[in-house]
Amino acid sequence: MSFAFNFLPSEGEPSSHHGMETEASKDEAGSPPIKPFSWIKDPRSQFRRSISSVPQTVYDIITISGENDGEKECLARVRERSMAIYKETDLVPGEYEGGDVVWECSIDLCRYLCRNNVLIHGSVLELGCGHGLPGIWVLKEAWKRGDNQTTVCLTDFNEFVLDSTMSNIVLNVEAKDESSDEYVEWMVQHAPLGSGDWNELSKLLSSTTNCDACLPSGLPSDGLFDCIMAAETTYSRAAAIDTARFVIRHLKTGTGVAYIATKRYYFGVGGGS
Repeated sequence: MSFAFNFLPSEGEPSSHHGMETEASKDEAGSPPIKPFSWIKDPRSQFRRSISSVPQTVYDIITISGENDGEKECLARVRERSMAIYKETDLVPGEYEGGDVVWECSIDLCRYLCRNNVLIHGSVLELGCGHGLPGIWVLKEAWKRGDNQTTVCLTDFNEFVLDSTMSNIVLNVEAKDESSDEYVEWMVQHAPLGSGDWNELSKLLSSTTNCDACLPSGLPSDGLFDCIMAAETTYSRAAAIDTARFVIRHLKTGTGVAYIATKRYYFGVGGGS
């Protein structure tokens, strides 16, 4: 007798625009076309650009643990950009996924990891990272303890959002000389960034012909991660399904751990826990 949890849709049920549906189903439904997934180009130059711009960056400090928790821990993040095209909404399906906003659940996830002394080691992927605070917290801790076996892959739907992500990495993962070749190379090797459709990322991770041009170094060749993190990616039922599908496909069986931070309910879009 077979058994299955009934939280994934049947084959004929539609999914969200950035998830696991096929191109044909999108075209039939009139949804936006699939957005290809790509890794950032020339990451060394990109990191150096972020390093040089950080002294002029306006940023805020977010407290992760309070005085009563022992040593006070904080994260810095660049100010949210006010983009005229998106000032009326935080979501434009198939175009913008709200990545320039720091959502509450991303901060909650950071606080959970910090206050519970959660040690995350190995291959880590943050879906829909936006400002990337949860993934950056893991990266920061790995840097502090000299952990060269941990890689944190940060991904978002929009490439321009990764400018904020990269600036936040440099703000939080501190070194005596952040312009040194050693620091830049460590970031390139341990903090790959990419943007695009989750389905296209899943195809890259699942490919049996993975090569250096397809996946950055440090990512698992079998496409299975020790940890997958996501915050506010369940804002609609379809997006929640996409999150579940991706985790099922790309989390190591038996040993992998997923941390999904979500609101109980998202008014107006129907998602939540």
